[in-house]
Amino acid sequence: MKFANEVVLDLGDVREVADVRLNGQSLGTAWCIPFQLRIPVGLLKENNAWEVVVTNLSASYMRLYDRTHPEWKKFYDINVVDIQYKPYSAAGTEVMPSGLTGQVNLLFR
Repeated sequence: MKFANEVVLDLGDVREVADVRLNGQSLGTAWCIPFQLRIPVGLLKENNAWEVVVTNLSASYMRLYDRTHPEWKKFYDINVVDIQYKPYSAAGTEVMPSGLTGQVNLLFR
């Protein structure tokens, strides 16, 4: 019987950054493709406690806030503008995907 030399957590498609803890120990931060983290030998148990905290971009929050609170951008000395210095509103932008959007796997190599 052959045992794995390495175990890797493959988070799949992450939007945008994921901090991962396994059984109370940090595995690290997955911030770019392929969104994989090595699991130290011996850390996996029969029953495991996984914590995955995903941080996404603020684009969807800005879209929601521009729709519900457009007055937030009324400053005394400057307002939010686009690249052409025209008033900018994210209210019409598309909602961006966020979170773990694909399948999560353990890879035994």
